Amino acid sequence: MILYLSIIIASGVIISLLNCLVGNYGFPAWQIILWVVIAIVISFGIDAIIALICRKISYKHYNENSAFFREKKGERNFYEKLNIKAWKDKIPELGGKLKYFDKSKLVEKPNSDYFMTFIKESCMGEMMHFVIVVCAPLILLCVPPMFILGIGLPVMLVNMLLQIPSIFILRYTRPKLLVAYKRTKMVEEREKNRENLSTDNLEQENPQNNENGQ
Repeated sequence: MILYLSIIIASGVIISLLNCLVGNYGFPAWQIILWVVIAIVISFGIDAIIALICRKISYKHYNENSAFFREKKGERNFYEKLNIKAWKDKIPELGGKLKYFDKSKLVEKPNSDYFMTFIKESCMGEMMHFVIVVCAPLILLCVPPMFILGIGLPVMLVNMLLQIPSIFILRYTRPKLLVAYKRTKMVEEREKNRENLSTDNLEQENPQNNENGQ
C-alpha cells in the first residue's frame, strides 16, 4: 500500500509542478495544485464505486472457465519474462485489509471450497481492475476543459497504469489455483468415498445391531 501511495503522491507532485511551470493558465499555483488533488480524489472515488459494484455481483457471474478469464497461449511466458515472481508480493492486496477475502497468502490446510472462493475472488478482482481501466477516462469529464490535457489526462494514465500489475498477478495466479482446486477436490472425494465404503462395510458386518437399533 505504501508503494502505491508513494506513486500517487509523487505523480501528483510532478503533475502539479509541470502545470505550475508551463501551464500558462493564469491562475495562482495553489488553485492548480488544488485541481490536481481534486482530480486524484475524483479518480479514486470512481475506482471505489466500481470496486463496490463488482463486489456486489454474485460469484456465479464470475465464470473462471469463460474466454475472458481463461489463460491465453503464451501468457504465462509473458509474465515470466516480466519476472513477476520478484515483484508480485510488493503490489498491495486490499481484500484482507478491508476485511474481505485475503488474497495475499494461502491459509493453512486449505480445502476445495477455499480454493474455489480464491478463484472467484481473483476473477472478481480482475474484472474490477479491468473496468477501472475502461472507466478511467471519466475523469476527463470531471475537470474544467482547460485542465483536461494538463491534469485530467495524466491522472487518468497513472490510474490506468496502476491497475495493470494487479491484473497480471491475478491472471498469473489463477491457473495455479485451478490446479490446486482440482487436486484438493479429488482428494476430498476419494476420502469421502472411503468413508462411505467403511460405513457400508460396518453396516453389513453388524446387521443384527442395525435391526436392534430400529
